[in-house]
Amino acid sequence: MEKKDGAAKAPKQTEYRWFRITSNYSPGNPVSSSDAVYLGTSATPPSDDCPTGNNNQCVSGFLPSQTTASGSSYVLSGSSQTPNPSAPHITKN
Repeated sequence: MEKKDGAAKAPKQTEYRWFRITSNYSPGNPVSSSDAVYLGTSATPPSDDCPTGNNNQCVSGFLPSQTTASGSSYVLSGSSQTPNPSAPHITKN
């Protein structure tokens, strides 16, 4: 832990841009920008309402550098992006 003025300071958590994945992509595989719907930005994934019985990506986190602003929302940059391996991905078995 980092110390500031003698007090321990927790490390800053990485904020991800979270997207609902609307098609079938195995965990860790690149996602087409047309199959990703922006949900929000935070250090933890949004609430999980993924269908059970689906072992594919449902909600995945991407770094801000992998996204582009689109009006008041975000889209994945380019034609596809690979979810950040450090972000917890949500799947349902």
